Amino acid sequence: MKAIYLLLVAMIVESHPLIDALPLLEIVLKGTPQQSHTLLDIISCWHMHQLQNCTGKNIRFVGANVYAYWFVPLTNKTEDTIATQRALDFYLGWFVDALVFGDYPDIVKKRAGTRIPYFTEDEAKQVKGSFDFIGINHYSSIYIKNDPMKQNMDNRNFGADAAVDMIAITDDDPAPDQLPVLPWGLQQLLEYFKQVCRNPPIYVHENGQKTKRNTTLNDTGRVKYLKGYIGALLNAIRNGSNAKGYFSWSFLDVLELLDEWESGYGLYYVDLDDPDLKRYPKLSAHWYSGFLKGDNISSDEATGIQKNKTPVSTV
Repeated sequence: MKAIYLLLVAMIVESHPLIDALPLLEIVLKGTPQQSHTLLDIISCWHMHQLQNCTGKNIRFVGANVYAYWFVPLTNKTEDTIATQRALDFYLGWFVDALVFGDYPDIVKKRAGTRIPYFTEDEAKQVKGSFDFIGINHYSSIYIKNDPMKQNMDNRNFGADAAVDMIAITDDDPAPDQLPVLPWGLQQLLEYFKQVCRNPPIYVHENGQKTKRNTTLNDTGRVKYLKGYIGALLNAIRNGSNAKGYFSWSFLDVLELLDEWESGYGLYYVDLDDPDLKRYPKLSAHWYSGFLKGDNISSDEATGIQKNKTPVSTV
């Protein structure tokens, strides 16, 4: 990758007189080492401000959101195993290690050299522990293959420093234009946070299945996906993960960052050709609603639910 899209989220849980209109402060940028370093400083300063000035109802929480694949060695060769840990250090550790331990992973510092800023002793103390939660956006898992040739690039960048190839993992029943259903990846990712990153509070901010737009309301693939990943989250919690919450992406079909209107992740279909933008619940909306109500609807039973094709609302 020539650039990483880093999504850092500071969540304002309680209202504040100066920011009532900003319940969610979201900073999106193409990450460079200096920008990322500065952003970590911003998070730590905000956290310090909360500790020093806020009590009672004025307390807010600040956290960092990272896009988190789970990585698996392509083979059992030592070089692929080492490369997989290196990928975790670059894609997760760049931010998470700094917040948890007060410094970047050693391999990141070694390979980036002077291109990545260093923490002074005071900065390290300030950044370490300067968060209340880690948010993760997790959709799938990836095979990792060692690729040392990338280090020979004339213009060294993040991809050259990581020096890995990423190869898609498929599931047993691949569906066209959909993500593979690999819930074990989320469970292992949460286990990694527990064992390696001191088990911080975790919120799954994004997790969901994509489908092509204008296909069908009978999105059985999304039901299967949600059921599997929510089950994996429950298993992780039972194994001691400090996961605190889960958000399905997304409530409605929206403009997506990578493929705009070509696909949708929503539980509700939005008719873009209708001037009132009418919304229709998909099968997954019925399943998820039943799940939240404790109806314990299986994915097979969900396929028999009568879909309501009456618009829910308009905007």
